This record gives sequence, structure tokens and C-alpha cells, in this order.
Amino acid sequence: MKVTNVSLVALLATFPVATAGLAQFHSLINRPNFFERGYEAFEEEIHQLSRVGENPPSLTVSDENLMWQRVLFREGGFSIWIPYGTVVQETETVETEAGILEFDILAMHPESARYVAAYSEPFDFSQLGSDAEVLGKVRDRLLERESDFEMTVDRNLSVNGLTAKDLRFQNEEETISFRLIIESDRLYVLAVSQLNESASLEAVTAFFDSFHKL
Repeated sequence: MKVTNVSLVALLATFPVATAGLAQFHSLINRPNFFERGYEAFEEEIHQLSRVGENPPSLTVSDENLMWQRVLFREGGFSIWIPYGTVVQETETVETEAGILEFDILAMHPESARYVAAYSEPFDFSQLGSDAEVLGKVRDRLLERESDFEMTVDRNLSVNGLTAKDLRFQNEEETISFRLIIESDRLYVLAVSQLNESASLEAVTAFFDSFHKL
């Protein structure tokens, strides 16, 4: 039984495209510059973050199999706590009527789950509608794509003062949760895919709520 490989191509397909070729996927598992730019500076920033304290209270979850680490996305301007697991680094690129949109992605694969944190390169999303409209289009596309799933959560919220939306899809075997966060020139996507037999919504909430803008 395999957990769904949560892909941002499905999310970005919501945007109007200029050509029939909707998206190109590039796997860059060994791309050295993604998180290793200025390694000493990176380590110092992590050290400074650690002075704030150990895992925030929301990360005290009942699943003792999860070990958490803080990851700092310097270019994306945020940090997040994510469970340890097999690491995959990717980029995904989509051509829209407003230009090329590229995402940098980090995926962690603890047992029976996949945790994804991603951010777009700077992009003028106002060309595609208001913040709420953009997130609504993403939701609508997911509803079309995940036809084998029932949408059980669709909630608007504010995260660090930014417009955000929580979504959850579920079928008999799997639960997929999304938190979409948008600001003027970036879209942040947090996603977790879990097998129902080992799903922990507590862990999903801890992951989502650990997002912190720098």
C-alpha cells in the first residue's frame, strides 16, 4: 500500500494556461544549492532559532514514532518543523497566462506518510485574481482531480496575517491535508498524505501550525 505522491502540479493546474502543455516536472533530489547556500550562515540562523526554545508546544504529539526537526527556508522567508524521514527535493514549473511560476519543494517521508513544504518564486498573483480567488481556484481544481476522495474540510483562516485555506480529502484508505497560504508575491503549500490506519491529524495540525514567517 503506497501513500499518494502529493504533487503541486495538481495545484498549479488551477491557473489559466497559455499552452496545452500544462506543467513540466523536474526531480532534483541531489540539487546541492537548494538548502546549502551559505552553509555557515544557515547554521547560525538555525542556532538563533533554537534559542527561542525546543519544539513548540503544538509539536508535543502522541505519536512517539515521529521525531521533528526545524527547517529554515531562507529564500522562501519562513521556517517550519517537519518529521524526520527520507528527503526529496524537487522543483515544479508551470506556465500560466501571467508567466512562468516555479516552486521549490521539500518532501519528507516518515513511515506511511509524506510531508511537503513548498514555496513559489516571487510572482504577481494579482494578475490571476484576489488572494481568496486564487486559493478558491486551487480548491476547485483539487475537487476535480481528487474524484476518488471526499472533501471533508474547507476552511478559510489567517496565518501570520496572510490569507490561507485548509483543505482535507479522504477516501477509505488515505487522508490528504493541505494548508495553502498566499501573500502578494508568494504561494506557500503545506501538505500531508497519510494512510488512514496510521493517520494522525494531531501531527498534521502541529506541522501546519509550526509555519513561521521570518
